[in-house]
Amino acid sequence: MKIKKLTATITSFRDLSPTAREITIELPEDLNFTAGAFVNTFFDVNGETIRRAYSISSDDSNQRAITLSIRKVPEGKAAGFFWKSDIIGSTLSIMGPLGINTADKLTKRRLFLFGFGIGVSVIMAMLRHALKQNTIDEIVVMTGSRNEIESIYLDELTALSQSKKNMTFRRVLSRPEYTDASSFETGFIQDHISDFAFDDADVYICGHKAACDSLTETIQKTHPNEYVFHVEAFG
Repeated sequence: MKIKKLTATITSFRDLSPTAREITIELPEDLNFTAGAFVNTFFDVNGETIRRAYSISSDDSNQRAITLSIRKVPEGKAAGFFWKSDIIGSTLSIMGPLGINTADKLTKRRLFLFGFGIGVSVIMAMLRHALKQNTIDEIVVMTGSRNEIESIYLDELTALSQSKKNMTFRRVLSRPEYTDASSFETGFIQDHISDFAFDDADVYICGHKAACDSLTETIQKTHPNEYVFHVEAFG
């Protein structure tokens, strides 16, 4: 991938949860990224240039308009830019594509996609890409969130799992606020993988480092054969 530095324009946004927002940005030329890539962004807040890295949450079928899913950190400088009232039409610089855990590295016929928190955003890019391939027989997606309102992309994941015969979707909540637990598991993703066999599979994990490390260790304890880990850890 050739790394580019481009000026992008924010054309729309949607709130994924009270603390997460998906931003759509248009580019002046093709980015030439592969699903799973991320970009460095540069934007001004009160005269200061801020740099932040964000995974691309859209798939690679559109190279001129991409989406970035961003978590709102209280008092964070990024919030001052991406949550400002007149965000539409704002410009920012992006540098990319970056990253090595991209969809072109997936070679197995079985795929596990695990996303913690805002890490679900890159899972969406990988899933959208994978569903267009005819070389993957089985896709398992599991997301981990704190509670119901922080489960981002829930409607889309649910709809896809209902329409795609080769896809299974489960979500896990660590601190659910409602009593009806019919649509989720309680605890952490690593608490609910005992019925999976990871032999001959690509295992993609994205989220905070501690969560990724714990899940990786749990999977390794099952002693799978011919598997490949792809881990995007942050924080």
